[in-house]
Amino acid sequence: MMRAVLLADLEQGARALLARPDCDWPDLAATMIAQAHIADKYRKRTGRAHPDWGNGTLHDRAIRLPRAPIRYPTPEGFHEALSVLLQTYIASRHQNR
Repeated sequence: MMRAVLLADLEQGARALLARPDCDWPDLAATMIAQAHIADKYRKRTGRAHPDWGNGTLHDRAIRLPRAPIRYPTPEGFHEALSVLLQTYIASRHQNR
C-alpha cells in the first residue's frame, strides 16, 4: 500500500477532485490512489520519486494535477469530494489485503 494518508493528503486529493466534474470523482480518486501506490513502490525500489506521480503519497500525486483553489470557508462540494476520496481509499485498502 502507498504511504500513510494524512489530513494534507485528503485536502489536496479533494481539491483535485473539485477541479473536475463530480461524475469523474470516483475514477479520479481510484486513479490517484493507485498511482500513489505505484509511486511508493518505485520510490522504495529506486530511492527516487516517480517522475510523474511523486514520492508515494496521495498529497504528492494530487499536487501534480489541476486543483481547485483553497478557500475558507470550505468551497461547495468539498465535503462530498472528501467523502468520495476517503471511501475510495478505504475500499482500496480492503481490496489489497
